[in-house]
Amino acid sequence: MRKGTKSSLYKAFKPCSQNFNAESSVYIIDGGYFLHRVLWNRGSTFSAICDNYVTYVRTKYKSTALVISDGYPENETIGGTKCAGRARRTREQMSSEVMFDETMIPTVSQEKILANPKNKDRLISILMNKFSSLNMTCKKAAEDADCLIVNSALALAPTHLSVVIIGEDIDPFVILIGICTFDNVYLVKPGKGRIAEKMFSPHTALEKTIADNILFLHAMSGCDTTSALFNYGKMKFVQTLKNNPNLLKVIQIFKNPDITPEAVVDAGNRFLVALYGYPVTASDTPSLNNVRYKCYMKSSFNKSSNMASLPPTEAAAHQHSLRVYHQIQHLLGNKKRPEDWGWERTISGLQPVKTLQPPAPDSILRKISCKCKKGCTGNCSCRKSRLFCSVLCLHCWDNCINRKIQVINIDDDDEPILSDQLVEASLSLHVEEDTDDLPKDIEQ
Repeated sequence: MRKGTKSSLYKAFKPCSQNFNAESSVYIIDGGYFLHRVLWNRGSTFSAICDNYVTYVRTKYKSTALVISDGYPENETIGGTKCAGRARRTREQMSSEVMFDETMIPTVSQEKILANPKNKDRLISILMNKFSSLNMTCKKAAEDADCLIVNSALALAPTHLSVVIIGEDIDPFVILIGICTFDNVYLVKPGKGRIAEKMFSPHTALEKTIADNILFLHAMSGCDTTSALFNYGKMKFVQTLKNNPNLLKVIQIFKNPDITPEAVVDAGNRFLVALYGYPVTASDTPSLNNVRYKCYMKSSFNKSSNMASLPPTEAAAHQHSLRVYHQIQHLLGNKKRPEDWGWERTISGLQPVKTLQPPAPDSILRKISCKCKKGCTGNCSCRKSRLFCSVLCLHCWDNCINRKIQVINIDDDDEPILSDQLVEASLSLHVEEDTDDLPKDIEQ
C-alpha cells in the first residue's frame, strides 16, 4: 500500500497554549515515539540503555507517567491489520532480528534494531521489567497502542485536572478528536532541533466539519492500514469535503456499524469522484471508471503526466473503501472481521486485497512477455507486472520459475492433456478486440 504523510493533517488544527498546571497533570507517553526519542550511548549495555529511558521519564514527565507501547504478536499469521504495514517497513529497511539480553552491548545502530518488530518487542519486555521494579507503569497493547492510549486518557480524565498525551504520531490525536468529550485532554507534539513543541486540543480544529469527520478523512486519505492516493495529500481530502457539503450526509455511512458493504462502496466512490474534480449530486454521479477514462484522455496530451495520478479503478476503490470502513469501526470500538472488509488471510498474515479484477483485459495481458534468458528473477517484466510468464516469453519458458501451475479437471475416460498440448493450444487463442473490455458507461 502507498504511504502518505500522515502528519500533514496537523495543518487542519491550531496549536493551543498551555492552560493547565504541569505538576498536577498526568502524562501518557506513546511508546513508539519514546523508543526513538532517547538516544543510546555507544558502548552501553541494554540494561544501561533502559536506565536512560527511566531517567528520561522521571526527569521530563515525573515517575507517575504511563508509557504505552505497541504489542507484537509472536505469530504474525494470526495478527491483525497492523502486521501488514510492519512487514513492509521491515522489508524496506532490511532489518534482521537480533537476539539480545540486558547484559549485551548493541553491535548495530539503534534505528536498525528498532526497525525489526521482534527486536522492539524484546526491548519493550526488558523495559517493562525495569519500570515494574521501580513501581513505574508501562503497558503493552495486544497489537496497536493508539486505541489503548486514548482509552487510558479518557479513563483518567474524570479524576485529574488534565491528561496529556506525549507523542508525534497523528493517530492518537485523530482518535481523540473522533470520540473525546472531555475538555481536559491534550496532545503534546515534542519539539526537535529548531522545531518548537506544540500542544493541541481536540477542540481546536480550524473547521467543525473537519473535527466531525476526522476519522473518515484520516482513513480515506491513507493511514497505517489504508493506502494513500498518489499526489493527493490529506489536506486535499479536507478541501474536497469543504467544497462539497452534500457529501457530509453520504460519508456518515462509514460510522454506521450495521451498514452493508455495497452502501460503503457506493459512498466511497462518490467521494472519490468529487476528489478528482467531478460534480456529485444525489441524482447523477458519474462512475469512477468513467472519471478515470476522462482523466486519462486529458493527461494523454501532457508529456509530464504520470499514470499513477489517475483515479483508482472501481475494483480497486471497492477494496479501499471496505478497508476504510473497517478501520473506522475499529477506532470506534466495533469489532469487524477483516476478511469481510478488504483483507485476506495468507501464510504471512493479513494482507490487503488490492483488486478482484485482472490488471488489464485478457487481450492485452496475452501480449505481455519478458525477454529473460537466465531465469525470471526480480527484474523480469512479467513479475514486475505481477503476471505469470506465458508461451510468448520465448527465452525463459523451459526453465522459468514464474510459470502458473494449472490444475485441469478431466474425466476418467478422457485422454490426459499434456503440457506441450496446452502450449500449442494457448498459441491459437483468439484475441478479442480491446474495445470490448472498456467500461460500458464511458461517454464518447
